[in-house]
Amino acid sequence: MAFTFVKSLLSGMSPVAPPADVREYDIDDSAGASIPMGTCMKFDATGELEPADGTDENAAVITLEGSAQDETVRAQWIKPGDVYKVPVNGTIGDLLVGVAYQITSDGVGVNQSETDGPLTVLEVHEDDGYALVVFNSCAIALSDKSGT
Repeated sequence: MAFTFVKSLLSGMSPVAPPADVREYDIDDSAGASIPMGTCMKFDATGELEPADGTDENAAVITLEGSAQDETVRAQWIKPGDVYKVPVNGTIGDLLVGVAYQITSDGVGVNQSETDGPLTVLEVHEDDGYALVVFNSCAIALSDKSGT
C-alpha cells in the first residue's frame, strides 16, 4: 500500500474511475529502479517526475500504476483537500492527529518520526496500520508555508 485517494474534503466526493485529470508523465532516469503505484512524485528541473520525500512542499502527483525508471507513468494531480490513505513508517501509535509529518524517503508513506512536513494527519487507524492524511502544501496549492 502507498498513497491511495480516499475522498475530497472540499467536495465530499469519493474516487471516480478513471479520475478526470489522469495523464502520462516522464520519469527521471535517476528516480530509481522502479516506481510503485501510489508513489508521491514531484517535478524536477527538466519537467520529469521523481519521488517526493521529506519536507518537499511541491509534491505534484500520485502515480496510478507502477513503472520502471526512464519510462512514463499515469498519474493524477494532488489537489488541496484530497485525503489519502497511507502506510506509516515507524510506530503508528506515536502518530498524532493534526500534526504535520514528512513523506517517507521512498515517497510511499508518512514518516512518523519526522514532523514539520507537508502531510497533516486526519485519522490514525492503529489496528490496520495506516493513517488518513491531507497535503498541507502541494504544487497546485494556492499558497504554501513559505508564503510564495
